[in-house]
Amino acid sequence: MERYHYVVRKVGMTDERAPHSLRYAYATEHLERQKAAGVSRREAAAGVSTWLGHGDGRGTWVERVYGREVLAVAEVRHA
Repeated sequence: MERYHYVVRKVGMTDERAPHSLRYAYATEHLERQKAAGVSRREAAAGVSTWLGHGDGRGTWVERVYGREVLAVAEVRHA
């Protein structure tokens, strides 16, 4: 793990370019696409959770962390 962190820093993947930022960007963009396609909030979160390697059982967690803004905006639009 130390080697991984060393390489990540060495290539400049820090701050807003950190690996977690890439995961966050992917997750939020994918949630937006799923909602635009009419996929339910629950299904979208479960799918993103699985693609991130968390498994579909962490869909609620994905909603809270990655979908906080994306899914909240979608709820307001559909209300």
